[in-house]
Amino acid sequence: MPEYRFYSLEQNGQVVRSRIHLTLETDDIAIEHAQKSIDGEMMEVWQEDRLVATLSTAANVPEVSA
Repeated sequence: MPEYRFYSLEQNGQVVRSRIHLTLETDDIAIEHAQKSIDGEMMEVWQEDRLVATLSTAANVPEVSA
C-alpha cells in the first residue's frame, strides 16, 4: 500500500503547520481522510513526489491532481 503525506498549510500555502504520514489503500481514501482531518486553512496530500489533492477549509472540496 502506498504511503501518503498530509501537510497542513497556512492560506498562503507557504508555512507548514503540521505533517503526518499514513499508509492507505487509495487516493480516494487519502482525500477522504484529509477532508475529515483538515486543521489548518489548507491541506495538501502527497504520494511520493505526486501531489494528489489540495484542500481548503473555505470550500473543503479537493482540487485533485492528475
